[in-house]
Formats: sequence, C-alpha cells, structure tokens
Amino acid sequence: VMPPEWMDPECWDTRRGVQWADCLELTAWVEMLRFDAMYQHWSSQHFAQAQHGPPTEEERQLAKAILDQTSVMMRLGAGLSPFDDVPECKGWMSGLLASEELPSHHECTLDMVVTVTSASQVSLANSTELAMSLQHALQSIAQQNAEEQAPLDVQVTAPAGNGGTAGTPPLVHINLASKCPREYVLGTCARMARVASCAIKNDLPNGLQMSIQVHIVNSSPAEVSRQLCRYVCLPQSLLQAAHAEATLGEGEALIIEQVADVNMALDRLFCSSQLQQLIHFDRMACIAQLESHEVTPVFEPDEAVE
Repeated sequence: VMPPEWMDPECWDTRRGVQWADCLELTAWVEMLRFDAMYQHWSSQHFAQAQHGPPTEEERQLAKAILDQTSVMMRLGAGLSPFDDVPECKGWMSGLLASEELPSHHECTLDMVVTVTSASQVSLANSTELAMSLQHALQSIAQQNAEEQAPLDVQVTAPAGNGGTAGTPPLVHINLASKCPREYVLGTCARMARVASCAIKNDLPNGLQMSIQVHIVNSSPAEVSRQLCRYVCLPQSLLQAAHAEATLGEGEALIIEQVADVNMALDRLFCSSQLQQLIHFDRMACIAQLESHEVTPVFEPDEAVE
C-alpha cells in the first residue's frame, strides 16, 4: 500500500531524494488496482442482476464510475501528473529508456518462472515435451515480422523430475535474450514483451492451448517488464471498461475509440481473441442502446404498404 504522504506533491521533490517519476508510476499502479476492485464489485452485481432485468440505477452509477476511473488510470499511466505543480514524465505506458544512456550494444533479457496449469496436445506429466512445445510456439511468434530486427533467442526448459502430478502443475523457465545495437533496444523490449505476453494470454499458434501462472519475472533493462505489463494489464483493463460501458445503453464507444486511436497505438497490445471480445462489447453497446429507446416506425399505420 502506498503511504498516504506520497500523494502530497510536496513529497515529490528531488531535492529531498524522492524521485517524483517513481511516485507517479506507483500512483498509476494504485489507480489501476483501484479500477480492478471497482470492476469486480460492479461485475458481481451485474451478473446477479442480469437474470432479473435491466441494470439498476446503482449498477449504472457504478459503471459510470468505472469509466471515470479508466480516464484517471490512463492519464497517470501516460505520465500526466495529477498535480499542477508537478511536472509530467514518461509514464509506464511510454518508453522510459533514454537510448543515449545505453552502451553501443546492449543485451536484453527476460526471465520468467511459470507453472502450466492446463495444456492441449501434450501431457502435463511430461514436462520436457511440454517445454519443447511452448518453446516452438514462442519461436514461431518471435520470427513473425523479424526482418531487420535483432535475432531473438527463445529457450524454454523444465527442471528434471518436474512432471505434473495431481495438484502439482509443472514448473517451466522461459528465457528470452537478444543482443542488439543501441537504436534497437526499445523495439527489442517491446518485441520480447509481446512474445512473452502470448504465453500469458494463451494466444499460441497451431492450436496449442496452454494456461500458465506467472511466479517470477526478471528483465534487463527494466523496460522489458514495463512493456510486458502493458501487453498484459492494459488490454484486460480496457476490456473490463468496455464491458461496463456496453451495459449503459447510451451509444458511447469511448473505449473502442481509444483502442483504435492511431496516436495511442493501443491496438497492438491486444491479441486476436481480445480484439474479438472488444468488438463483441461494442455490439452489445449498440444492442443495449436500441433496447433502451423506443423504435420510431418508418411509416405511420395508415401509410403502411400492403
């Protein structure tokens, strides 16, 4: 929990040794967690009420509060300060590295320790085969649009004797590494994060289905981890906001417009199944709007054509 005094702009003074940019990033994460708690509270009411009729006024107010919280979360994540006297910075949604501060060649790495809770096409009891299947899938993703980019090495291993048994899913180590020129570091960070996020989102090629639980993430530079958070956390939060927005029946499509904004480039963070969900919520919003308004007939009764 963030200390309350950190919300005081007077604490955001580098002369006192406090890095205000770090405070701003931490505040953004606090607001994202607050958003998630609001959504969970709203969804529990929504699904309970859905069987009994249209949304209640309380549920509608909660949905609107979720959309307001989405704006707060996005502004902080973009590095926009909530205080007039605190300067803006590059938030965790933006690249934080200054390429000129890196050596001429930099090795980017991402290490994850995960457990595989379910899988298709391969048995959980055979951890070696499981690791090989996941490695081949991630290598296939890493090779997509790889022209003119630094090579990305993908290694997935499982400790010996680590076969999944009842109640004990197998442990798997995922390692991504690339040594690239300084000017390619930020792009390589994003590419590594996208590959890793495909495993976390269960968005793997060739029909492979695999659900994993992440336990440890380490990266160098830290921007890889920040990018991974963008790929995993932002689409999920925006989908939740789109769900709340769709139930209001007001014809708004603010979330899908944000995702489609070429300047924000949020669409690249979504996998194909998440984009399908987003379109589904947009369709729900249109249907809810039609249901909440009386349809005006094209012809008056006495003008109807037989």
